[in-house]
Amino acid sequence: MTAYQVGDRLDQFVIDAVVFEGALTQVYRVRDMLVDMTVALKVPFGDILNQPVLYYHLQNEQRIGHPLSHPNIVRFLQRGQTRQYTIMEFVPGQDLKRVMTTQGAMTFEDAVPIMRQATDALAYLHRRGIHHLDVKPENIMLTPEGVVKLLDFGLAWSQNLPDLLAEDFLEPFGTPYYIAPEQLNGVRNDRRSDIYSLAVVLYELLTGHLPYERSLKLSKARHRLRMPPVPPRYYTPEIAPAIQEILLKALERRPEDRYQSIEALQQDLDAPEAVSLTEKRQDVRKPSAWSRYWPAMAVSTDAPKKRRSVDPSPMIIGAVMDHDGSDLVLETVRRQAMLTNSQVTLLTVTEPASDSDLTRFGRAVEGEKLRERLDRYVHRLRRYNLDPVIRIRPGDVVAEIIATAERCDAALIVLGPSRKKGLRKIFGGRTVDRIMRKAACPVMIAEREEDAPFPDRADFRSLTESQVLQIDFFLIDCWVSHLNYLSDLIFQLLYDPQDADEILHFPCRLGHWLDTIRSESSWAVVVDRIDAIHHRFHEIAAELVQKARETGLGAMKTHYIQEAVPVSCAIRDALREISSTIREQSAYAQAGVSAVLGDGACPIDRDGLSPGDPLYKAHQIRDYFCAHPDASPEACLRYINPSSTDPPKG
Repeated sequence: MTAYQVGDRLDQFVIDAVVFEGALTQVYRVRDMLVDMTVALKVPFGDILNQPVLYYHLQNEQRIGHPLSHPNIVRFLQRGQTRQYTIMEFVPGQDLKRVMTTQGAMTFEDAVPIMRQATDALAYLHRRGIHHLDVKPENIMLTPEGVVKLLDFGLAWSQNLPDLLAEDFLEPFGTPYYIAPEQLNGVRNDRRSDIYSLAVVLYELLTGHLPYERSLKLSKARHRLRMPPVPPRYYTPEIAPAIQEILLKALERRPEDRYQSIEALQQDLDAPEAVSLTEKRQDVRKPSAWSRYWPAMAVSTDAPKKRRSVDPSPMIIGAVMDHDGSDLVLETVRRQAMLTNSQVTLLTVTEPASDSDLTRFGRAVEGEKLRERLDRYVHRLRRYNLDPVIRIRPGDVVAEIIATAERCDAALIVLGPSRKKGLRKIFGGRTVDRIMRKAACPVMIAEREEDAPFPDRADFRSLTESQVLQIDFFLIDCWVSHLNYLSDLIFQLLYDPQDADEILHFPCRLGHWLDTIRSESSWAVVVDRIDAIHHRFHEIAAELVQKARETGLGAMKTHYIQEAVPVSCAIRDALREISSTIREQSAYAQAGVSAVLGDGACPIDRDGLSPGDPLYKAHQIRDYFCAHPDASPEACLRYINPSSTDPPKG
């Protein structure tokens, strides 16, 4: 990936500064043109063939981080995106590593306010079944006002989500000298690991040292499985015995010997005078190097068995290889997922890596292309409220497809069509046969559909099941395209109102369809139900452009709230009713998928949508416009509760 420069534009963001440059990602301070505020973007590099963990960290952070809301946790934001990156609030200040570098060790009195906020953040996570698993000074920001912000959820674990990291990588994650001993053995589902890591951070804040040797080598990090930590008073005798007692208890190698909750740790930090001292934890001598050879003191080095995440939704595996058939796979996966309310995993199988520099360079170039392709696939599926998991695995195609399906307990595998020409046959002949023979679930081959005429002339009662489905998918596409059309128009008006004509006059498939069936008496009920609403939608779009150009963005924002959002919901309702009408008058009342269009309140007003979904864009535009000083509060109230006529309170 080419790094962005100051002044470059990425979607609706303008790059202001480079905040961090790492081996895998870059973090930028940017201006969000939607609300004219400063936010941060974490953009991964594209070398996902040599570093597939890049994509996994990104997925993991987005899935776990977006729903979080706590004053001591960085806030994740949702916007419309054309590629995969993470959007967060911009946190001014320094991380604790830089604070320690510039200021040295702290007193306990100075460290306690920082620890109290960090424990509050971790307690919030633990109550929600989330473990951070990468607590270290670099991931704890301290603002100029003294507010702590916990960052980076790329390695986090949630009891409510599939563990995207544990399934594919055998090596432990995290900085070796901060992670807990059990993490070195692959344990990711123990909240007491965060207690250990936070204790290491506090130890370093108070002494300027680590309780063990600072080494990135896992072989040396594993010494702590047998060796006790260096007592903090060995380095800083001024530390009170009670504080050493607290630290060494939190740093116990066996989780059952530590504090059992982050709240219990904070309770002792708030009242160290009440802590009972033990002889074991009052020694100030450095442990002998022979300690690690005493097996009675050791932590078990047996790796735990991986636990399969429990999720009631079926899983569809789409094998998206680097050939033209991947687009067919994606479309088949999309339709099957919408029909069966399934989750989606997109799998790419690559050739095993080589240590050759030339090979790695070539893989980096191909990896960037793959990243762009996967971004496109994710973006397309999210338009339909499907949030796919990406898997990138080296090895044999058949073996990896079967193994992935088994790990995910897949309900369906979708393969691409045979490649009869070209250098390789990825899904041809014997390969498909082997997958079908070994797979424990059905296997579907994505084939290009023949261009059947769209059923816009036939009487409702003569429609076949496939025609009913064809109409329903078309109606869903119309809903999604109108949402994206409106959101894209707003973003363009915020960026440059004078350059919106191309979006404004984009061809409308729904309008073309209505023109086609307008003269057919059997379709009159369809035309009558949506024609006026659809016409009004495009009138409002033109009015938004006019107001942005002539009256100002404030008037445009108010018009969006008062007119554009309600008519968008009205289009959704009309499309759903059209689908129901067609199915009720055909012989295939249960064949449709109109439930995707939703019931009840407009989905723009709902939470829990997948990242990147067009509904998110419309939802956040409405929220931000309501907060804008030029937007009418009465208009916001009427949108949120259309039946209300009372003035807003407060």
